[in-house]
Amino acid sequence: MARSTRLRLRLAGAAVFGLATASLAFVALWRPTGPNTCLFHALTGLWCPLCGGIRATHALLNGNIVEALHWNSLAVAFDVVLVVLVLRWCIAALAGRWIIPCGRGLAYGMLAVVLAFGLIRNLFWPQWAGLLGPPSPFWQ
Repeated sequence: MARSTRLRLRLAGAAVFGLATASLAFVALWRPTGPNTCLFHALTGLWCPLCGGIRATHALLNGNIVEALHWNSLAVAFDVVLVVLVLRWCIAALAGRWIIPCGRGLAYGMLAVVLAFGLIRNLFWPQWAGLLGPPSPFWQ
């Protein structure tokens, strides 16, 4: 790999790491309030797999795991996976190596989990309310 390509890759790794860190700091410090702003929910009345995700991430970053699981248990699991994947890519980029952070199998598996979560969340809401979140009456 050319020297200039490695330098650009290192700069990209540093930029992505800085942006990810700043984003997490913002979500940790900003308290999400206000009405539900999910366009999918507003149009269909259904809960998308991501509804409550930012509130879950906020609670998780502030150490409140129970509240995070209440808002969106899938977001909590995916937060961990995404942090690992971004860190893996950033570390490789800072070392001057190009990697693809996740394989096709993981990507398809994550998509299948998101779709299944969305279906179960909307079809079986009363029976699964404690596990699948989200929304407190505040969101309704």
